[in-house]
Amino acid sequence: MRESSIYQEIFAEGFEIGFKEGLEEARQEARQETIAEIARNLLLSGMSVEQIMNVTELTREQIEELTPRDSE
Repeated sequence: MRESSIYQEIFAEGFEIGFKEGLEEARQEARQETIAEIARNLLLSGMSVEQIMNVTELTREQIEELTPRDSE
């Protein structure tokens, strides 16, 4: 019976660690999505890529990926 409770403790600890890591990953993804949305809005308002780079700390390539492209 003692082994069973040890396994349960190990499982519970692993679950807690995994949950915390998953939560942190979700926070980071949400933060990146928010920054991308802000950058997109700044582009639409006419702000230069260089200014957006300074404000958001995104790279030129990341900002250019957000730029709407005309259909060819």
